[in-house]
Amino acid sequence: MRKRDWPGRRTAGVVSALLIGCAAWLGAAELTISAPAEDEVIDLVPASQREFLAGRTSAVKKSKGKPVVLGKAEDSYPVKVVFSWPDAGPDDCRLILSESPAFETKREYPCAGKTSLEIENLKCGTVYYARLAGTAGGKAICSPVRKFRTLDRPPRWIRVTGISNVRDCGGWKTKSGARVRQGMMFRGSAMDGKLKITPEGKKVMRELGIRTDLDLRAPKELKNGPVSALASEGVRFEQAALIGYIKFLSRPKAKVNAKAFRIFTDRRNYPVYFHCAGGADRTGTLNFMLLAVLGVSDEDLLKEYELTTFSYYGKRLRTDKAFREFLEKFDTYAPGRDFGTKAEAYFRSIGITDRELTAFREIMLEKGPK
Repeated sequence: MRKRDWPGRRTAGVVSALLIGCAAWLGAAELTISAPAEDEVIDLVPASQREFLAGRTSAVKKSKGKPVVLGKAEDSYPVKVVFSWPDAGPDDCRLILSESPAFETKREYPCAGKTSLEIENLKCGTVYYARLAGTAGGKAICSPVRKFRTLDRPPRWIRVTGISNVRDCGGWKTKSGARVRQGMMFRGSAMDGKLKITPEGKKVMRELGIRTDLDLRAPKELKNGPVSALASEGVRFEQAALIGYIKFLSRPKAKVNAKAFRIFTDRRNYPVYFHCAGGADRTGTLNFMLLAVLGVSDEDLLKEYELTTFSYYGKRLRTDKAFREFLEKFDTYAPGRDFGTKAEAYFRSIGITDRELTAFREIMLEKGPK
């Protein structure tokens, strides 16, 4: 047998190569996150919405004199954050993401055999810490921590597969300098209507921790009866059959409107997902009133209402007749004052107490960013 064919020699060579490769991987090619860059600021809002949010354009663009509604093409999903690293890690490699530098609370994403991963539905205006972790040679290994932050500007769109127009109601700054807390109130479309939530979408709702499904549709619209599409996730169902716009302010709706508001005065109900059919009109009216009471500025309230234009459900503008009529009637509750003062006057008129208003604000407001 020739020397080069000696089995032991070949085996020794393979073992030697593996050891060299392992040493190289554990040394020169240690786990390292290359993107996002350290202290990078990431804008989670789709590029098509940025000029609108900056006040430089309407939510509707014009082409050859005819309005083109951006909402005809689904654009209500957030920008994905791309994480990448030079080399695939160990078989149990995972990306760990936290809002705490000590990783006291965290989420883990398996990434064995990968050199990149896309993550979405992050909060706006938030500092995040990321690292790769796994085991090699029976020892735990991890990459240096990578810190980045997301741009401090709502909306925080949420991708829930199967449905549209889902966003966190938080992130907006208030006139007092506070900020509406994220991860508490979510608005969007129905989960069992024209569009239907998928198993992947339910997983997102589970990750958001939704506890209460507040359905604003009338009983006749509930094809499956008074039950949440998230019942299998242990989500509690509540119903308040609202009417949007000017009819929201009518006296006959006082009792049901008060019921809807009181859902948000009990911490045990949070996080709450509230919706009608498209999450546009009834949902838009209630959300407008809730954010107004919290102290969001008039201009931001108008922008938040118009954001539905970027979803599957299409154009909703401050200049639309239904919305203008609503604002005219709304003004009678505190003529000439800001929307927040008018909203507070309205809710008081239907029996909401100072204690309930305070409870809602204590739950939903946090110290604003410096």
